[in-house]
Amino acid sequence: MKKWIAVIVLLAFLLLFAGCGQNERLPKMSAGEIVSIEIWSNDPFMKVMLDAEDIRTFVKLYNASEYQGEGTGVGGTPIYGAIISYKDGSEFYINEFNGNADLEVTFVGGPDQFVWCYADNQALLDYMADKLNGAGASEP
Repeated sequence: MKKWIAVIVLLAFLLLFAGCGQNERLPKMSAGEIVSIEIWSNDPFMKVMLDAEDIRTFVKLYNASEYQGEGTGVGGTPIYGAIISYKDGSEFYINEFNGNADLEVTFVGGPDQFVWCYADNQALLDYMADKLNGAGASEP
């Protein structure tokens, strides 16, 4: 009987914590490794380059995102997003997403380093929209 109770308790813990590692699939950013962040929009066409303080804010917001699964290609064409360029040549592409999550995240770090997934983060979406609607936006 004690053995069954132990098995049930173990299974309960495994089920309880099964989703805890999901955000480990979402690649993290480091502000110190970033060369530039450009927020862009297709409607209307414009772009905003972030300064060092804005890059730190962007990274902090992004790193709080919640992983929502692997990319599938469903969702439509994004209206705005961001291109994040790293010192080592790798790049992040973060787009607003019209599917079942807030963001589409793509990381390209080389031929063997590719991540395509979805994430939820309304605060980051709002931040990007505010930057596009504020001062400093220019037509490409």
